[in-house]
Amino acid sequence: MKVNEIQILIDKYLSGEASQEERMTVEHWYENVSGPDGEFSEQRLQALKTDMHHAVFSQLNKEALVVPLKASRRLPRYISWAAAVLVIGFGLGFYFYSNESSRSHELAVHLPNDIAPGGNKATLTLADGSTLVLDSAGNGQLGNQAGVAISKNEDGLLSYRADQANTEQTLVYNTISIPRGGKYRVILADGTKIWLNSATTLKYPTEFAGDERKVELSGEAYFEVAKNPAKPFKVMSDGQTVEVLGTHFNINAYADEEHTSSTLLEGSIRISSGSQVAVLKPGQQSITKPGLENNKAIQVSTNINTAEVIAWKDDLFQFEDANIKTVMNQIGRWYDVDVVYGNKIPEDHYTGKVSRNVNASQALKILEASGINFKIEGKKIIVK
Repeated sequence: MKVNEIQILIDKYLSGEASQEERMTVEHWYENVSGPDGEFSEQRLQALKTDMHHAVFSQLNKEALVVPLKASRRLPRYISWAAAVLVIGFGLGFYFYSNESSRSHELAVHLPNDIAPGGNKATLTLADGSTLVLDSAGNGQLGNQAGVAISKNEDGLLSYRADQANTEQTLVYNTISIPRGGKYRVILADGTKIWLNSATTLKYPTEFAGDERKVELSGEAYFEVAKNPAKPFKVMSDGQTVEVLGTHFNINAYADEEHTSSTLLEGSIRISSGSQVAVLKPGQQSITKPGLENNKAIQVSTNINTAEVIAWKDDLFQFEDANIKTVMNQIGRWYDVDVVYGNKIPEDHYTGKVSRNVNASQALKILEASGINFKIEGKKIIVK
């Protein structure tokens, strides 16, 4: 089959317009790709077949593959179309094999130094200083503090429910700490839902008293704040305060990132840092850089891809024109590994997404397509 013919069929395959016969032709071409008409070198064809091979079985694991932007820009047209097959085709249920024995054999292949993904892990510190490791604690009610029942379930959810009125109006604080390689969810006594990412700490009262609701965050969290106009909700993080009445937003306040970002999905939030104040609308993001002059402390960006920002909440890595340090910071936290770079940090930028529920070697395929090599040594990923 000539090159232009297979390219046309791939386009139809992706658009869902291919007939059953045409779909079978594309799938047959993939299995037997071997230098049509001498147009492609054997080396390039083998690289293409290898990439597609990994992508096909990644779909069987329900993961999506990311193609680096720079790689897709600098490669010939046939590779760009093949990359489109790998990315867009997954959303159409794109796969080439239905043979169960082939699938079982392929999924049994694992690298000896591979690293499993993270999961529901957290430690709860109570007001008296005692701690509970939530991933090993039994499900159901864990205790009662100042009239508030604390419970957990098997899905990584910690919840607070007031059993009786707090007549003393005193605040009893708990702290939940998520390790690297962990995640957890919390429902506070007022009904506010919070998703917590790896390497994150949240300090909060078991029940809110007084005229405000205040929590302290280090790391990353997504908030769905219960509406209560009479009692504003405040999140204190590195160098800033976020104030809301009831809304959905994400805060990234890791100490190893260059800045703190707050992204609004619904409602309105007020950001304050030093003497500067900014009010965000849905789809906007504020960047706070502590230590800058007051009139430059908060920068606001519009038309933010909010799906990228909160992808972690839905167990995805998702990047849009992200540099390698941004990518590897996320991977390092989730797989609880240290990232070591070679003599030069690659300058490529990446766009796409991949499941967080796969081993590290599979997640790293998103970068290997651009020629960056990785080596896993114990709890370390070396970028070569």
